Amino acid sequence: MCGRFSLYTPPEVIREKFELVEYPPLRSSYNVAPSQDVAAILNTEPDKAVAVKWGIVPHWAKDEKSPKGMINARAETLAEKRTFAPLLEKTRCVIPADGFYEWKATDEGKQPYRIEYKKGLFGFAGLWNEWELDGKKHRFCAIITCAPNKVVHEIHDRMPVILDPSQKMDWLEKGDTALLKP
Repeated sequence: MCGRFSLYTPPEVIREKFELVEYPPLRSSYNVAPSQDVAAILNTEPDKAVAVKWGIVPHWAKDEKSPKGMINARAETLAEKRTFAPLLEKTRCVIPADGFYEWKATDEGKQPYRIEYKKGLFGFAGLWNEWELDGKKHRFCAIITCAPNKVVHEIHDRMPVILDPSQKMDWLEKGDTALLKP
């Protein structure tokens, strides 16, 4: 599970690495949390990052608060889940990040670990949707998770799907599910 991440990379570096012409005015943070606005590159506008709320509201929910936003989606079951299957087909996104946190259970409690990509900036494979509330469109996202790699396996049984910036279009345009692995 991915419940916190960091994005402290300067916006100009994010724009360059992900080949973006626009980036939203969001604050850098070492502690990005669910329900906060995050930068996401949507498949409908792959040259721009926009602010979306982290936590998808299912299309079948009665309103934005029912049920609570879903922050993660398991890669192994995306195509089977009524919340995520339509999004996998039509609304994919990449969420820039430079680290994520996983918590390891110990005898003293949970110990957080910040995990980084050797090459620096990366993106999470994600899904997004849109709701109309109070006459305005609002966008929401979820981070796709998979089984852990060798490093994360020592800490947690899940990890977010990590994409190199060069894989952005493979995910956004093609929805290449072969990318949804550690």
